[in-house]
Amino acid sequence: MTVDQRIENITTSMEAMKGGLDAMKGGLEAMKERHDALTMNLELMGHEIGDIKIASQQDGENIRALARIAEIHNRRITDLEN
Repeated sequence: MTVDQRIENITTSMEAMKGGLDAMKGGLEAMKERHDALTMNLELMGHEIGDIKIASQQDGENIRALARIAEIHNRRITDLEN
């Protein structure tokens, strides 16, 4: 094999390696974009969960207040009936 043939083989191999590296780079960039999107979704979900927690706490307070009002009305009705 001549020196020129060896150089050609090396050049061809390096070009193939470059193509593989470029493909890997593209795959890594796509993975980074997906990672960033997932991170944003998790942050949004965290905020939404916090909002749901606050709303459920408020609902619980409102239900307790309604239960107290119902108990007071029940006592008044019982007192009126006696």
